[in-house]
Amino acid sequence: MEDFDLLYLIKTPFYLGNPSKAQSEAEDLEIDESDTKNEELKNFFLIRILLELGDLPKLKAFMSKIYEKNEKMVMLSGQMIQYFISEKADSSIDEEIETAKKSLTTYPISHLTILAYMTYLTGDYDNLFFLTSKTKNLELLSIKFCGFLQIFRYDLAKETLNKMSEVDDDNCLTSICEILLGFTAKDSIDKCREKVVEMANKNDKYTLKIYTLLALTRMRENKFQNAFKIFSKALETLNVLTDHTEYAKYSTKNNSDTICFCVNYLKCSKILYMPTSDTSEKIEKLLKVVSPNHPYFTEQEAANELFDEAILE
Repeated sequence: MEDFDLLYLIKTPFYLGNPSKAQSEAEDLEIDESDTKNEELKNFFLIRILLELGDLPKLKAFMSKIYEKNEKMVMLSGQMIQYFISEKADSSIDEEIETAKKSLTTYPISHLTILAYMTYLTGDYDNLFFLTSKTKNLELLSIKFCGFLQIFRYDLAKETLNKMSEVDDDNCLTSICEILLGFTAKDSIDKCREKVVEMANKNDKYTLKIYTLLALTRMRENKFQNAFKIFSKALETLNVLTDHTEYAKYSTKNNSDTICFCVNYLKCSKILYMPTSDTSEKIEKLLKVVSPNHPYFTEQEAANELFDEAILE
């Protein structure tokens, strides 16, 4: 188990997709002025929370407020936000990666986390695996885990998950990674579903991430009617289309929960041969705003072309 994490109450709701609760916990948490490490980590999470909430005016004001004390972290965060919005990485990130590689054991966790996300998002897996090669930090290990999933190295993902379990087998990040790996083996779907429900109970709320994971367990079992009911419940209880549309104008990659929900809702409805509805049109429109280059659109274009060719024949 990890030593006591002062930021646990902030991290857990944030990782589970409940940034409002994470923000409330962060605002209530008082950290001693001498604890500069945890103070910077708290500020780092607040930046990400405000970005997730889409509160750009407050985010800008907060980053200006803490700039003097956390200059490097704020600059790196700004470069990450720039990438989310423009999908273009600043060349100075490459220089910072090389600096970090020379001092992995002493490089600040918040800075290293930003670099790990940047290498993951840009598909620079060699640098990602190097940057996370010596860490015991759960978030960094989870990014490494996802990198291995992206290149279909499930064996190395399993090894990384084992390391996460050694650090803290009860942490929500460990549980999420266990669920994701479980999706690669159909015989473990029941266990995945149990883990999702367990996380929801701990969080006191079914977030978009939790609803989507739960629906995916049903899709993995080919129970698409059940999955669609779960997606519909999420739309009913979370106001997905209302809450995310404004935020989506500012970002293309940051809100992975929204992207995952939209893609799988649309795939599920098509598998069930459901007619196009006002809701499905809005969700497809939202996906185009949040992730305009998502492979889903390429797949749909190819399918439509095949259908048109079949009609002509």
